[in-house]
Amino acid sequence: MINEDLNKILIQYEEKSHLYSSFSFKVEKILRKLCKNYSIHQIISRIKTKESLAQKVIKKNKYEKLEDITDILALRIITYFEDDISKIEEILNKEFKIDWENSIDKRNIEIDKFGYRSVHYILQLNDHKAQTAGYEEYKDIKFEIQIRSILQHSWAEIEHDLGYKSFTQIPQKAKRTFYRVAALLEQADIEFTKLKKEIQDFENTVSKNLKSKEKSIEINESTIIAFVKKNQLLREIENEIKKALKLTENPKFDSTYISSNNFSSQLKDLQIFDLTQLEENLVKHKEEITARQVDYLKSLNENVTNSKIKISLIQGAPILWLINYLESKT
Repeated sequence: MINEDLNKILIQYEEKSHLYSSFSFKVEKILRKLCKNYSIHQIISRIKTKESLAQKVIKKNKYEKLEDITDILALRIITYFEDDISKIEEILNKEFKIDWENSIDKRNIEIDKFGYRSVHYILQLNDHKAQTAGYEEYKDIKFEIQIRSILQHSWAEIEHDLGYKSFTQIPQKAKRTFYRVAALLEQADIEFTKLKKEIQDFENTVSKNLKSKEKSIEINESTIIAFVKKNQLLREIENEIKKALKLTENPKFDSTYISSNNFSSQLKDLQIFDLTQLEENLVKHKEEITARQVDYLKSLNENVTNSKIKISLIQGAPILWLINYLESKT
């Protein structure tokens, strides 16, 4: 019976392999859009090979048709921070149908179980998406999504490389080391999440103090970064440039852009020592720096129209434009 089921499943696989391939691309695209506001390290996908599928069918000896196998298409979302996992879970819950019977949360594993924690969901398109043009043919396909932090992913990769799939297989002498490393990684996940929150609290405090103008906020690299991330005036200037140049992508944050241009030192050379002064100068010279930059980028755009160079904006760029403008006036 197993040979009959196996042959039937493999024939179905060959008939539908192109569907899984095209669906993989579409699901990745959906996930990237849904997760764009979260700290995502990587979204990757894989389609089970014919050989791997055959091995699974033989090993499990319980599948009668292709649709019974829910991980032919599998995707993995790797977050930088552990607390983003639950946020992504909420998104998946809203955007897809979840097969709870076959899904598993490995964060609740017992302490003596080998392996690190991750969340495994079995999903399919919700009714609305399945009726959308271009998605109808995928409505019955189930797929797996694993969500794990980058440290959890590192553990899983090392575990795979070591070749031990069961805790009982580990040499007795190595078990103490295993527990110690597992505890360190779990604590590191906790501390990185705590660090993220402390930085966010600092940035929110800087933004709040700037709005209230109750205290002077000295310019240094950390306060400039907070200003760049949170300041609405910067977003307005950046959006004006984006609209004028008909750019499609939103400006992205890049801390190396701030450090490499040494904003803090350049502003102090111009006698701008705190964020209130910086904001006042941006307001005062907004029209000049915007017009000047639009003219420059339009000229640049005309010169690179037929090349592979792509113009993009970076959050905080108006600070550099202001610096260049003020230097040209001295």
